[in-house]
Amino acid sequence: DVLTSGSKYSEQRTEVSTGAAYVHDASTFSLGVTNSTEKDYTSNTLNLGLGQDFFGDLTTLSMGYVVGDDRVMINGDEDQPVQFERDQTHQRFSLGLSQVATKNWVIASNVESVIDAGYLNNPYRSVRYYDGTGAGWQAERYPETRNSDALALRSIYYLPYRASVQLQAKAYQDSWGIKAHTYELRYVHPIARQWIFEAKARTYSQTQANFYSDIFARKDFQTYLGRDKELSTFSSINAGLGVTYKINQPLFGVFDKSSINLYWDNMQFTYDNFRNATQSKAPSTGTEASYKVGEEPFYAFNANVIRLFFSAQY
Repeated sequence: DVLTSGSKYSEQRTEVSTGAAYVHDASTFSLGVTNSTEKDYTSNTLNLGLGQDFFGDLTTLSMGYVVGDDRVMINGDEDQPVQFERDQTHQRFSLGLSQVATKNWVIASNVESVIDAGYLNNPYRSVRYYDGTGAGWQAERYPETRNSDALALRSIYYLPYRASVQLQAKAYQDSWGIKAHTYELRYVHPIARQWIFEAKARTYSQTQANFYSDIFARKDFQTYLGRDKELSTFSSINAGLGVTYKINQPLFGVFDKSSINLYWDNMQFTYDNFRNATQSKAPSTGTEASYKVGEEPFYAFNANVIRLFFSAQY
């Protein structure tokens, strides 16, 4: 979007959050508040949670409620710093159940329902359409409500040699017509008392939103218009490896337990109906574009993410 219809930008976000939990017998009550601020986006979120153990702590029921109040803006200039501002509201309801089936097997399920309302699209993003000679651009328009539901099932089995295998499946659908499925396999293997090795594989696929199109037949082709690649039909594969070294002795006289962690993830995204519009945009050298509008190759990208961090308990 930045390369085809935007401009250079930089941003900085400051987030402050606080939370507390109260434990009484087999019940846990939690409360959290978060404030996030950018030059063109502010967010305030309240989290409420309740957890209850049953049957000798073999069964755990959890419930959660999150409400958010956000403001979306467009940056301007010194004379008019904010050219546009609209509100968003978000509500998330969740219900989870975890069961210790045997001494080696734990199963869990989670259901989540989200209600979004207000200005839900990106004020900087545009959609493209045929203007007779090439591609024209206009601001995208989304519905001002969105309801979504998700179901997740997870199973963890502990192997005799202290390792574990985790399987997870998720299903998602919303009122915009998107349906998605996620499957994940994770294996954790400890060695001695200090080392923990981890490997995982994850797949994700989704269908497009009802109002999405890579390019529309004309300007104002329909009431709602979207070209965000996250609304298109696409799939992704994620493979990862990790290693943790546990320091099982007090450190610096302060930390009771600590660890050094290194994780690597490779992610591959393939879009089925979102084209690379930069390939049909004539370069600044004045030469012709590589492809005709609407005939560009479909977009895809790979990414490698490396995380190295230290964690401690005191």
